[in-house]
Amino acid sequence: MGCLKSASSTFCAHFMHFFNKNTAVAVATYISGDDDNTRAVRRTIIRYLVLCQTFVLRNISVQVRRRFPTLEAIEAANLMTAEERLIIEETTDEYTQFWIPSIWAEKLLCEARKSGKIPSDPIAANISSRIDEFRIHLKNMILFDWIPIPLVYPQLVTFCVRLYFLVCLFTRQIVKSKEAALPNVPEQSMGWLKVAEDMLHPLGETFGGNFECNHIIDTNLITGLSLVDCGSKPLPSLRKDAFWDSKTIAPLYTFETANRDIFTMTGTAANVNYVQKVDKIIMVPHKSKLIKMTQEEQDKSFKKVDVKKYNRKYRLFEKQKMNMDENIIIKKLRKKADKEELDQMMVKTPIIDDVMLKL
Repeated sequence: MGCLKSASSTFCAHFMHFFNKNTAVAVATYISGDDDNTRAVRRTIIRYLVLCQTFVLRNISVQVRRRFPTLEAIEAANLMTAEERLIIEETTDEYTQFWIPSIWAEKLLCEARKSGKIPSDPIAANISSRIDEFRIHLKNMILFDWIPIPLVYPQLVTFCVRLYFLVCLFTRQIVKSKEAALPNVPEQSMGWLKVAEDMLHPLGETFGGNFECNHIIDTNLITGLSLVDCGSKPLPSLRKDAFWDSKTIAPLYTFETANRDIFTMTGTAANVNYVQKVDKIIMVPHKSKLIKMTQEEQDKSFKKVDVKKYNRKYRLFEKQKMNMDENIIIKKLRKKADKEELDQMMVKTPIIDDVMLKL
């Protein structure tokens, strides 16, 4: 069972990298230009990555194979052109066909760098590394499909677990009294076994928990193309945020969620005051260091720290906590908000026309 769980975890880790949004964001950000040629470069890179993913999935997933039984079907779905299909068909090695679109994407990056669409070599290398990482995870998915868990292992586990379940079904049915409840039947083991059996082929289409590979292809294409088109659009106007110069930054909640207690990520010793009974503390080096110092160095090594201001602030904070009830405050605020008109409650953020000049 542990082997099946480990294999499932490894598979899921690679499967989570099937979404190429990081690459799409990098392409949209760093390949700049609003002309049709630059836009075509960005969109074609994303399409080539989705095409590469489609080639891999149609060889390891029944879902995708049914959707794209031939290369002509992929062409009809507008994931590649007739010219691209002919080039791929000329490659006799089926395994090499998987990676041809990724090579095209890398070449487009190189041409974009030469034409000045990418500002520097490190940026081009960064985008290229993202494509390489995407390709590596696709390769690992193929290896996962090529080298499955040995068949004798799931067969043996299935036989042992179900035999144990059958034996327990008869041997644990002894009830000594009417009040005694029936003992637990090992249903959990059967549940885990069923999950592990389904994870042996997670890209199938018979089990409801299988990964939706066709949806992943569609999502990568739609989201990727939408993201890279944002690269040519202007940025929103620069504004002062609603918390500008605020001493206390307080994001808003609905009344229902604001009334819920929040357990903040505060350390267990963060609110402990060890100096509340003193007005000053003396800081000195550790005794292991003092013994190595001269008398003159020892005399100059200590410092006095005034903690009266810290204690006043701490006591004021504790007093405020004792005198103010959070529930009462939010109830009063709600009553006041119910009396206000909607127009009076709207938050208006001013636009800074000359903010770029000030910066």
